[in-house]
Amino acid sequence: MAGLIIRARESESITTTVITAGDELTMLNEIKNSPEVFGNRLKTGDKFAIVVCVDGVPAGYAWGDLAAVHIEERFGFHIPVNPDEVYYFDSFIKPEYRGKGLLNNLLCAFVDYAQDRKQRKHITAIIEKENKRSVAVHEAKGYLRHSLHLAGNCANKKIRYCIKNYC
Repeated sequence: MAGLIIRARESESITTTVITAGDELTMLNEIKNSPEVFGNRLKTGDKFAIVVCVDGVPAGYAWGDLAAVHIEERFGFHIPVNPDEVYYFDSFIKPEYRGKGLLNNLLCAFVDYAQDRKQRKHITAIIEKENKRSVAVHEAKGYLRHSLHLAGNCANKKIRYCIKNYC
C-alpha cells in the first residue's frame, strides 16, 4: 500500500491508496461491503482501486481496468481498451463524505497512477447520464463527452448500442 497526502484541511487529512491485491480488501469493504465483487475484480491482476481516506477512514473509491477488454459487470457487454488507455469504472463516495471534493481527489490520484505508474495516456469512463454531479466533476477535470451508450435486455437478449461523438 502506498499512501500519499494530497490535500490537508485544518481538521482533516485526505490520503489516497492504490489497491491491487485481494489481501487489501478491508479498506474497500469499509466503504461498501462487497467482498465477493471486489475480490473477483482483483483476481485478474488487470484491475485496481484507488481508495480515498479522510483522517485514516476509508470514504470512497474508484476502479480502473488495464485489460485489453473490460467486461461491464452490470450489463455483460465488452468494451475494448486500447494499449495506451485505462478504463475507469465504478466510483463511489460514502454519503456522509459527499460534497467535500473527494471525487476530485480520486480523479487526480487515478490520473497520476494511470499516467505516471502505468504509462497510459488516455482514460475512458462510462458515467450514467442521470448522475449529473459525477458528469459535472468529470467535465470540470477535462473529460469530454464522446458517445452515448445504451445497454440492457430486450426479449432476454442483451443489447448494446453506441452513438459516437455524442454531445
